[in-house]
Amino acid sequence: MSDDAAAVIFENAAIRLMPGGQLRAAALEVRHMEYTRTCLSGLFELDLWHDRSDPEGLYGRRFGPLGAGCDPALWALDSFRYIDCMTIFAYTLGQSLADGLILISN
Repeated sequence: MSDDAAAVIFENAAIRLMPGGQLRAAALEVRHMEYTRTCLSGLFELDLWHDRSDPEGLYGRRFGPLGAGCDPALWALDSFRYIDCMTIFAYTLGQSLADGLILISN
């Protein structure tokens, strides 16, 4: 397992150990948004691996349902475009493992 995946598991454990209330609710909301982002980015990377002819169209297909248009100027600013695509998969794997571990421990 990568360090990135392990870090995501620990982040999820920390949220679970937080006392309830507004802070925990906000942390859960951020966790949900980040997981959605990493999963969509991972799927987008897989799309690009299979077909590099229309990256803007593929981006729109994955992120369009969230209301994100494909403005190349904004796309270039997406921090996930600057990291190794394997890191995106490590984040997604870590989140999936954390979800499984949390379910097992309940």
